[in-house]
Amino acid sequence: MRIALIAVATVAALAVASCGSSTTPMHYTNEAFVTFANRTCATLHSKQGLLLARMRALAEKPPTPQIVHTQISLLRQDTALERAATTQLAARQRPAADRATIEKLLRSLSEESTDADNAANDIEHGQPTAALAARTKTVAALERSLARQLGLKDCGSLVERPT
Repeated sequence: MRIALIAVATVAALAVASCGSSTTPMHYTNEAFVTFANRTCATLHSKQGLLLARMRALAEKPPTPQIVHTQISLLRQDTALERAATTQLAARQRPAADRATIEKLLRSLSEESTDADNAANDIEHGQPTAALAARTKTVAALERSLARQLGLKDCGSLVERPT
C-alpha cells in the first residue's frame, strides 16, 4: 500500500511538473516582444545617461592624453551596456511574423557595438574615426526604421553618440 501511494504521488508530481511545459513553442506575440524590448532599452538608456553626459563634456575639451584615456574607457563601458542589452533581446523568443525584421535589428545593434569597439581601438592607437561617424549615422537610421516597423519606441538605436 505504501509503495502504491509513493508511485501515485510520483506520477502525480511528474504530471504537475509537465503542465505548461511542452516541446512545442507557445505562440509569442509582437506585443510581448515589444514590451520586453522597450523595457530593456529604457533600462539601457537610463544606465547610459551619465556615461553619455561625461562623453559629451569631454568632447568639449582639448584632447589631452588623460581625456582621451577617459573617453576610451567611457566608450568601452557604454559598449558593454549595449552588448548586454542586445544579448537580452537576442535571447528573447521572437514572434514568427516579425522574426526577419527583429533579426535585422539585432544584427544592426550588434554591428553598432562592434563599430564602437573599433572606434575605441582606433582612438587608442591615434587613428582617425571620421568614417565611423558617417557609418554610425547610417546604422542608426536603419535601426530607427526597423524599430518603427516593429512598433518599438525605446529601441530605435541603442545609443546617441556625441558627434
